[in-house]
Amino acid sequence: MPGMSLTFTLDTEGPVVVLFQGQFGGFRSTANARTGIRFTIDRSIVGSAIAVGNDHHDGNHQTFGFNAFSSPLPPGGHTVKVLWNTGPGPDGATSCVEERSLIILRP
Repeated sequence: MPGMSLTFTLDTEGPVVVLFQGQFGGFRSTANARTGIRFTIDRSIVGSAIAVGNDHHDGNHQTFGFNAFSSPLPPGGHTVKVLWNTGPGPDGATSCVEERSLIILRP
């Protein structure tokens, strides 16, 4: 997801919490599009599931928040990214995520 990566530094070993919030919807989206979202830290998937936001294409926006907890990370620099995929199927479904935020809580 463009603009949804964040580099952070840990002074001590520990887990982090990844918090993502996005405003889904608007007329630029495909009706009934479903957006699967997952997080990576240093290219490894964080959390055990993919979160899904549904888009109703009716001009109304819905805000969804997704959170994940990492395994303990070593001290040093790390990069978290938000990855997403929109479906259903190969028909070119689109989903618009307008206002969005990415927060990392660290020890």
